[in-house]
Amino acid sequence: MQHSMAESPFQSRAPERLPAFLWSIILVLFPAPAMFSGVWWAWIVGAPCFAMAGVLWLSILLPDKFLHGVRRFPGGFEFRKPLHRAAFIEFGAITQIEAVVMRDGDMGFPFVDLIVRTKREAVRIPEGQLRQSGLLADLQSLPNFDANAYAQAVEYEPTGITELFAKRFKVLNAA
Repeated sequence: MQHSMAESPFQSRAPERLPAFLWSIILVLFPAPAMFSGVWWAWIVGAPCFAMAGVLWLSILLPDKFLHGVRRFPGGFEFRKPLHRAAFIEFGAITQIEAVVMRDGDMGFPFVDLIVRTKREAVRIPEGQLRQSGLLADLQSLPNFDANAYAQAVEYEPTGITELFAKRFKVLNAA
């Protein structure tokens, strides 16, 4: 079943087509004269410009590759991330869920992402998408979900050197 963008739960991260086209032309034309003049170090600047132009062209030609978000369905969910394939995960296939706590920026608040693992794949779902889609409530209702471990993850406050590293809490282990 085809969904229009108006009813789709996914958001596009692709840039607008005309500005992307103009930026890709600039990114190709800017370093090209230096790169083909025989100066070896010009490739240090030129190669990343060509790579970025390639990503912009990809966003123009295949905007569906830049969707992100979560769509719930009975018995599971679909997770999309830009430039990755869609992951379809059934609730019965989940073997492990980890809560990952990190601090957002220098003075930011801690946030809790969930890593959902199956035997075939693992996806990291940001906290905002978990709450916005309602998937968090579905995952919390799974058997073996440890509500105490999740509460510890939400209440965990990184301090000192621990601010530099993510802290993981195992909130479901079905295996």
